[in-house]
Amino acid sequence: MWRGRWMKVAKICGYAVGVGNLILLVLGGLTILTLGLAVVLAPFTLALALKLTAFLACNSVRGCDEL
Repeated sequence: MWRGRWMKVAKICGYAVGVGNLILLVLGGLTILTLGLAVVLAPFTLALALKLTAFLACNSVRGCDEL
């Protein structure tokens, strides 16, 4: 009687662990994809930020016509 109940509990726990691992796998895949995208876009974002900073700095100083 108790053995049957423990078997059912173990089976349910096994399913829960399997579903949890699947969720972690999907979220981990999305995280890796997001990090990969961030690594690819980082140089472009940095270049745009530097250009914007230089533009703002030159606009705050008179006579800066290099940009």
